[in-house]
Amino acid sequence: VLQRIGQRATRLLRFIDAYRELNQLPAAQPDWLDLSQLVKHCAELLAVQVRYQGPTWCVADAVLFEQLLLNVLKNAQQAVPADSACIDISYVCQQQQQILHIQDHGLGFANPANLFTPFYTTKTDGLGVGLTLCRDIMHLHQGDLQASNTEQGALLTARWPLPAQPSKTNLT
Repeated sequence: VLQRIGQRATRLLRFIDAYRELNQLPAAQPDWLDLSQLVKHCAELLAVQVRYQGPTWCVADAVLFEQLLLNVLKNAQQAVPADSACIDISYVCQQQQQILHIQDHGLGFANPANLFTPFYTTKTDGLGVGLTLCRDIMHLHQGDLQASNTEQGALLTARWPLPAQPSKTNLT
């Protein structure tokens, strides 16, 4: 009985932390950042293999994008079989839009209709805040996050505008 109470208390604390995190995102402060290095850093933290294609630099908030990448890569890592654990990430800039595609090679999303529903999860140990948090991060960048299933697995697409005159403080 005490063990079950302890487990429930731990879950409630995780829920409270997740709820607080979801409601306390700082305002985005986009600047030039080395997206390829940020992807590499996040992949190393999670010990996941990533193939990155595209330009090195993008304009985004580095702290918020690190959180976005960690959430998405963790989800992808959990979704793919061990023998196909490589995640493909591609970044393009078309006209004034920045587009980031993140593709895993798993079975796809189990319930796409509820992917961005806060606190809904299909995972036994999940809290259901990861993708909601990622979508909120994209909204802070005046962008959006979309999800779909493909023949290769799950695909997340982040789109956000390229500012007309972004600062270049991170390029030096």
